[in-house]
Amino acid sequence: MAMSKQPEAIVNATKRTVTGESRRAYATAIRIDRSPLWSRVSVLLLISLLSLIIWSRHAQIEQITKGIGEVVPSSRVQIIQSLEGGILSELKIKEGMVVEQGALLVVIDPTRAESSFSEMNKRRLALLASVARLQAESQGKEPKFPPEVIDDKDLIDSERATYSSRQRALQESVASLQRSVGLIADELKITEPMVKRGLVPEVEALRLRRQLNETRLQLTDRINRFRADASTELLKTQSELAQVEEVTGARRDLMERTTLKAPLRGTVKNIRINTVGGVIQPGADIMEIVPLDGGLRIEAKVSPADVAFLYPGIRAVVKLTAYDYLQYGVLEGEVESVSPDTMREDKRSNEQPFYRVVVRTPVETLSKGGKQLPVLPGMQATVDIVTGQRTVWQYFMKPLLRVQEAFREK
Repeated sequence: MAMSKQPEAIVNATKRTVTGESRRAYATAIRIDRSPLWSRVSVLLLISLLSLIIWSRHAQIEQITKGIGEVVPSSRVQIIQSLEGGILSELKIKEGMVVEQGALLVVIDPTRAESSFSEMNKRRLALLASVARLQAESQGKEPKFPPEVIDDKDLIDSERATYSSRQRALQESVASLQRSVGLIADELKITEPMVKRGLVPEVEALRLRRQLNETRLQLTDRINRFRADASTELLKTQSELAQVEEVTGARRDLMERTTLKAPLRGTVKNIRINTVGGVIQPGADIMEIVPLDGGLRIEAKVSPADVAFLYPGIRAVVKLTAYDYLQYGVLEGEVESVSPDTMREDKRSNEQPFYRVVVRTPVETLSKGGKQLPVLPGMQATVDIVTGQRTVWQYFMKPLLRVQEAFREK
C-alpha cells in the first residue's frame, strides 16, 4: 500500500513543478509584450512602413529608354579638292590638326593664274577709263574716272590726252564753222542795202541767207554728231566691258582657288599629297576635314520594343564609354530625329532590326577640373532618353502586376 502511493506522489509533484514553470514563462512573455521599448519599436516600424508607402506613391523617377551608338560628325565630312589642279607650292597643315574656318590649308603655284588675271584686269581697267571719257564726251562734260583706275597714272594720262585731242578737233571744226557764219552774215549785211537800192539782184541776198542757215545747221550738226559718235562708241565699249568683266571674274576666281581654305572648323585627316612641287590633278581629293562645330551628333540604335515614346525634342543623356561618367560626367542633349522605319546595317546578316535615333548635344567636350576633354567622331556612347516619369510605387508594382497577369493566362 505504501509502495503504491509513492509513485502517485512523485507524479503530482512533477505536475506542480511543470505548471509552475509554465506560469512563470507566460508571465515573462506578458511582461515582455507589455514592455514600453517593444511598443515604441513596433509603432516606429509601422509609421516607417506607412511613410515609405506614401513616399513611394508620390516620389517620381525618370523612365529611361536606352540606346547604344557612336559619335558622328555634326555635319558631313568635307572633302578638300582643287578644281583646276596645279603644282603644290605650300602645305600649311598636318594630319590630325584642328583648323578653324577660313584657315589656309594648301597653296598651289599661282604664277599662271595670276598672269592670266592680271592681263584681263588691265584690259578691264582700260575699258573703265574709256567709258568714263566717252560718257564725258557724250554729255559735254569733263571726265570723272572711277576709283579703281584713278591710281593708274599712265592710264589716266592716256585717256585725258585722247579727250583733249578730240575736244581740240571739235573746237577747231566748230570755230571754222563759226567764222564761216560770221563772214556770211557780214556779207549778207552788206548785200541787203545794195539790194534795196537795186545795185544787186535780190536773188543774191536769198543765196546768202540760205548759205548762212546751212552753215549754222552744219555748226549744230557738228556738235551733235560728235556727241552721237561718242554715245555710239560708249555703247560698244560698255558691251565689251561687260564681257571682259565676266572673264575677269572667272580668272579672279581661278586665281583665288590657288589657295585652299578650311570651309569650317574641324580635324584634318587623310592628307593625300605631301610633296611640295608635286602635281595635283584637277578634281582630285587632297584631304578631308571632320567637322567639330555645332556640338556633337550621336547616332544610337534603339530596339523597336522601346521606341513608342520617342520623338524629337525630348531630353537625352549621353555617357561616353571612353570616359567614366561617374568621374567625368555626362553630356546633356535632346533627340533630333527618329528614323521612320526600322533598319539593319547589313540586310544579309541576322542582325536585329533597330530604329536610328539621332541625339544632338550643345557642347562638344567634357570638362574636368577646368580641363577640356575632347570627344572625337567614332567614340562609343550609351544614350539614356527620358521618355517620362513614374512613381516608385509603380516601379516596384510593375513586376507583381506582370506576375498577376501571367496567372490569368490559360
